[in-house]
Amino acid sequence: MKNILLERPRPNFVRPRKVTGIPVYIKDVIVDDLDARFGKTVIRRHFRMPDGHTEEILCITGPEREPCIIFPLTTDNEVLLVRQFRFAINSGKRKGRLILEFPGGCRKPGQKWRDCAKEELMEETGASAKSLEIIGKPIAFNPALECTRFTMVLARGCTVINGQHLDRSETIKVVKMTLHDFRSSLVFRTITDGKTVVTGYAVLDHLGLLG
Repeated sequence: MKNILLERPRPNFVRPRKVTGIPVYIKDVIVDDLDARFGKTVIRRHFRMPDGHTEEILCITGPEREPCIIFPLTTDNEVLLVRQFRFAINSGKRKGRLILEFPGGCRKPGQKWRDCAKEELMEETGASAKSLEIIGKPIAFNPALECTRFTMVLARGCTVINGQHLDRSETIKVVKMTLHDFRSSLVFRTITDGKTVVTGYAVLDHLGLLG
Protein backbone atom coordinates (compact mmCIF):
# COMPACT_ATOMS: atom_id res chain seq x y z
CA MET A 1 0.00 0.00 0.00
CA LYS A 2 1.45 3.36 -1.02
CA ASN A 3 2.09 5.93 1.64
CA ILE A 4 -0.73 8.50 1.63
CA LEU A 5 1.67 11.26 2.66
CA LEU A 6 3.51 10.92 -0.64
CA GLU A 7 0.32 10.92 -2.77
CA ARG A 8 -1.06 14.30 -1.74
CA PRO A 9 -1.47 16.67 -4.71
CA ARG A 10 0.95 19.56 -4.85
CA PRO A 11 -0.63 22.93 -3.98
CA ASN A 12 -0.66 25.71 -6.55
CA PHE A 13 2.25 28.07 -5.98
CA VAL A 14 1.13 31.50 -4.81
CA ARG A 15 3.62 34.34 -4.69
CA PRO A 16 3.67 36.04 -1.25
CA ARG A 17 2.02 39.44 -1.37
CA LYS A 18 3.94 42.55 -0.41
CA VAL A 19 3.13 43.59 3.14
CA THR A 20 3.00 47.26 4.08
CA GLY A 21 4.08 48.63 7.43
CA ILE A 22 6.98 46.22 7.88
CA PRO A 23 10.09 46.84 10.01
CA VAL A 24 12.89 48.88 8.39
CA TYR A 25 16.51 47.73 8.66
CA ILE A 26 18.87 50.22 10.36
CA LYS A 27 22.25 48.59 11.06
CA ASP A 28 24.20 45.53 12.30
CA VAL A 29 26.45 45.47 15.35
CA ILE A 30 28.90 42.57 15.72
CA VAL A 31 28.55 40.75 19.03
CA ASP A 32 30.94 37.81 18.47
CA ASP A 33 33.03 36.85 15.43
CA LEU A 34 35.03 34.01 16.99
CA ASP A 35 33.39 31.55 14.57
CA ALA A 36 34.11 33.65 11.47
CA ARG A 37 36.36 30.84 10.21
CA PHE A 38 33.15 28.77 9.86
CA GLY A 39 31.42 31.62 8.03
CA LYS A 40 29.36 32.61 11.07
CA THR A 41 29.23 35.87 13.00
CA VAL A 42 26.81 36.72 15.81
CA ILE A 43 25.28 40.16 15.29
CA ARG A 44 22.64 42.36 16.83
CA ARG A 45 20.43 43.61 13.98
CA HIS A 46 18.56 46.88 14.51
CA PHE A 47 15.14 47.62 13.00
CA ARG A 48 12.70 50.54 13.15
CA MET A 49 9.26 49.09 13.80
CA PRO A 50 6.04 50.44 12.19
CA ASP A 51 5.07 52.21 15.42
CA GLY A 52 8.43 54.05 15.50
CA HIS A 53 10.29 52.18 18.23
CA THR A 54 13.60 50.33 17.62
CA GLU A 55 14.05 46.57 18.06
CA GLU A 56 17.40 44.76 18.42
CA ILE A 57 17.33 41.14 17.23
CA LEU A 58 20.15 38.64 17.77
CA CYS A 59 21.09 36.92 14.48
CA ILE A 60 23.78 34.70 13.03
CA THR A 61 25.07 35.95 9.70
CA GLY A 62 27.47 34.89 6.99
CA PRO A 63 25.53 34.87 3.69
CA GLU A 64 28.69 35.47 1.66
CA ARG A 65 29.76 31.94 2.63
CA GLU A 66 26.60 30.09 1.62
CA PRO A 67 27.09 26.42 2.56
CA CYS A 68 26.52 23.40 0.32
CA ILE A 69 24.51 20.39 1.52
CA ILE A 70 25.35 17.34 -0.58
CA PHE A 71 23.14 14.35 -1.44
CA PRO A 72 25.78 11.70 -2.39
CA LEU A 73 24.47 8.90 -4.60
CA THR A 74 26.93 6.07 -5.24
CA THR A 75 27.43 4.05 -8.42
CA ASP A 76 25.36 1.31 -6.69
CA ASN A 77 22.51 3.79 -6.04
CA GLU A 78 23.22 3.92 -2.32
CA VAL A 79 23.03 7.12 -0.32
CA LEU A 80 26.05 8.26 1.70
CA LEU A 81 25.25 10.00 4.97
CA VAL A 82 27.29 10.98 7.99
CA ARG A 83 26.47 10.28 11.62
CA GLN A 84 27.87 13.32 13.35
CA PHE A 85 28.33 14.64 16.87
CA ARG A 86 26.73 18.09 17.12
CA PHE A 87 27.66 20.20 20.14
CA ALA A 88 24.40 22.17 20.42
CA ILE A 89 22.24 19.07 20.97
CA ASN A 90 24.59 17.48 23.53
CA SER A 91 24.18 18.88 27.03
CA GLY A 92 22.76 17.92 30.40
CA LYS A 93 20.82 14.67 30.06
CA ARG A 94 21.31 14.67 26.29
CA LYS A 95 24.83 13.33 26.02
CA GLY A 96 26.61 11.28 23.39
CA ARG A 97 24.01 11.94 20.72
CA LEU A 98 24.97 11.57 17.07
CA ILE A 99 22.69 12.92 14.34
CA LEU A 100 22.31 11.45 10.85
CA GLU A 101 22.75 14.03 8.10
CA PHE A 102 24.20 14.77 4.69
CA PRO A 103 27.80 15.95 4.35
CA GLY A 104 28.26 19.65 3.76
CA GLY A 105 29.93 22.84 4.87
CA CYS A 106 30.51 26.54 4.27
CA ARG A 107 32.34 27.88 1.27
CA LYS A 108 35.72 29.45 1.76
CA PRO A 109 35.97 33.14 0.78
CA GLY A 110 35.58 33.37 -3.01
CA GLN A 111 34.99 29.62 -3.37
CA LYS A 112 32.46 28.40 -5.98
CA TRP A 113 29.68 26.00 -4.97
CA ARG A 114 31.10 23.16 -7.08
CA ASP A 115 34.54 23.34 -5.44
CA CYS A 116 32.95 23.54 -2.00
CA ALA A 117 30.78 20.48 -2.65
CA LYS A 118 33.73 18.44 -3.96
CA GLU A 119 35.89 19.40 -0.99
CA GLU A 120 33.29 18.74 1.72
CA LEU A 121 32.26 15.43 0.17
CA MET A 122 35.87 14.24 0.08
CA GLU A 123 36.74 15.50 3.58
CA GLU A 124 33.71 14.01 5.34
CA THR A 125 33.18 10.77 3.40
CA GLY A 126 36.35 10.19 1.37
CA ALA A 127 34.20 10.01 -1.78
CA SER A 128 34.55 11.56 -5.22
CA ALA A 129 31.57 12.26 -7.51
CA LYS A 130 31.29 11.93 -11.30
CA SER A 131 28.83 14.81 -11.53
CA LEU A 132 27.40 17.60 -9.37
CA GLU A 133 24.08 19.35 -9.86
CA ILE A 134 22.31 22.13 -7.95
CA ILE A 135 18.74 21.21 -6.97
CA GLY A 136 16.25 24.05 -6.69
CA LYS A 137 16.98 27.40 -5.09
CA PRO A 138 18.93 28.10 -1.88
CA ILE A 139 16.97 27.34 1.30
CA ALA A 140 16.94 29.40 4.50
CA PHE A 141 18.39 27.48 7.47
CA ASN A 142 16.33 29.22 10.15
CA PRO A 143 15.11 32.67 9.04
CA ALA A 144 14.13 33.63 12.59
CA LEU A 145 17.77 33.43 13.71
CA GLU A 146 20.13 32.89 10.75
CA CYS A 147 20.74 34.97 7.63
CA THR A 148 22.42 32.07 5.84
CA ARG A 149 20.88 29.96 3.07
CA PHE A 150 22.18 26.60 1.90
CA THR A 151 22.60 25.22 -1.62
CA MET A 152 21.30 21.68 -2.26
CA VAL A 153 23.67 19.62 -4.41
CA LEU A 154 23.07 16.19 -5.94
CA ALA A 155 26.35 14.27 -6.33
CA ARG A 156 25.99 11.30 -8.68
CA GLY A 157 28.36 8.39 -9.24
CA CYS A 158 30.07 8.70 -5.87
CA THR A 159 32.93 6.33 -5.09
CA VAL A 160 34.89 6.21 -1.83
CA ILE A 161 38.54 6.57 -2.82
CA ASN A 162 40.19 7.99 0.32
CA GLY A 163 39.90 8.16 4.08
CA GLN A 164 38.25 11.08 5.81
CA HIS A 165 40.08 14.37 6.41
CA LEU A 166 38.20 15.81 9.37
CA ASP A 167 38.66 19.02 11.35
CA ARG A 168 39.80 18.56 14.96
CA SER A 169 36.31 19.49 16.16
CA GLU A 170 34.53 16.90 13.98
CA THR A 171 33.39 13.42 15.00
CA ILE A 172 31.86 11.76 11.93
CA LYS A 173 31.05 8.20 10.89
CA VAL A 174 30.04 7.40 7.28
CA VAL A 175 26.76 5.52 6.80
CA LYS A 176 25.52 3.83 3.59
CA MET A 177 21.81 3.41 2.97
CA THR A 178 19.74 2.14 0.05
CA LEU A 179 17.44 4.66 -1.63
CA HIS A 180 14.45 2.69 -0.35
CA ASP A 181 15.71 2.75 3.24
CA PHE A 182 16.60 6.43 2.97
CA ARG A 183 13.12 7.33 1.75
CA SER A 184 11.62 5.25 4.59
CA SER A 185 13.83 7.12 7.09
CA LEU A 186 12.36 10.40 5.85
CA VAL A 187 8.76 9.18 5.90
CA PHE A 188 9.03 7.64 9.37
CA ARG A 189 11.12 10.56 10.69
CA THR A 190 14.13 8.60 11.86
CA ILE A 191 16.18 11.33 10.16
CA THR A 192 15.60 14.49 12.17
CA ASP A 193 18.18 16.94 10.80
CA GLY A 194 16.17 19.67 9.07
CA LYS A 195 18.51 20.43 6.17
CA THR A 196 18.86 16.71 5.43
CA VAL A 197 15.08 16.22 5.40
CA VAL A 198 14.55 19.17 3.05
CA THR A 199 17.40 18.20 0.73
CA GLY A 200 16.35 14.55 0.80
CA TYR A 201 12.78 15.24 -0.28
CA ALA A 202 13.92 17.78 -2.90
CA VAL A 203 16.34 15.33 -4.52
CA LEU A 204 13.97 12.36 -4.37
CA ASP A 205 11.33 14.52 -6.06
CA HIS A 206 13.90 15.59 -8.67
CA LEU A 207 14.68 11.90 -9.35
CA GLY A 208 10.97 11.03 -9.59
CA LEU A 209 11.11 8.74 -6.56
CA LEU A 210 8.31 10.20 -4.42
CA GLY A 211 5.37 8.79 -6.40
